[in-house]
Amino acid sequence: TVYAYWKEYLGARTPLQVNAIEGSVWSAKAVDITIQGKQLTSVSWNVQLLKLLIGKIELAAELEVPNGYVKASLGRSLMGDLYANNVEAWLPFSEISQYANLQALRPEGSLGVNLQHLFISDKQVTDALGSIAWHEAEVTLLESMRLGDLSIDIEPDAEGIKGQLHDKGGPLQVE
Repeated sequence: TVYAYWKEYLGARTPLQVNAIEGSVWSAKAVDITIQGKQLTSVSWNVQLLKLLIGKIELAAELEVPNGYVKASLGRSLMGDLYANNVEAWLPFSEISQYANLQALRPEGSLGVNLQHLFISDKQVTDALGSIAWHEAEVTLLESMRLGDLSIDIEPDAEGIKGQLHDKGGPLQVE
């Protein structure tokens, strides 16, 4: 099983603690996970075996953190391009700011993501469709600044991708 392999070969060398893993390499769920001190409620994945026949590696994945989640189909093509389909997420900034190197801004609020697809080639986003929203947006430099609710709609165009920023209410006026 995945858990037996992790415990025997990787467990002592990684900053990762896992309470339990059920399943196989192809389809599994891990619960009560700690990675470098950050708590994850659960992680599950299901490798899409039929995609292997056309030279792609794809898995449906779900990640739960306290007060948030991420769901997506993630893949890599034979040419090395990365893609994500049906990305849905709700994450409080308290969970993600350290990973995005945003601690200096001390962002508050929650990030909502709804992307139909995202395509990355040569480390560049080349195609995307969907929206990203920052609910109850707030940053703190010297003092707290409330921004309200903001969103950006993302879509492909002739030159790549474009985004349109929207003010969903609050003191910041975006046009």
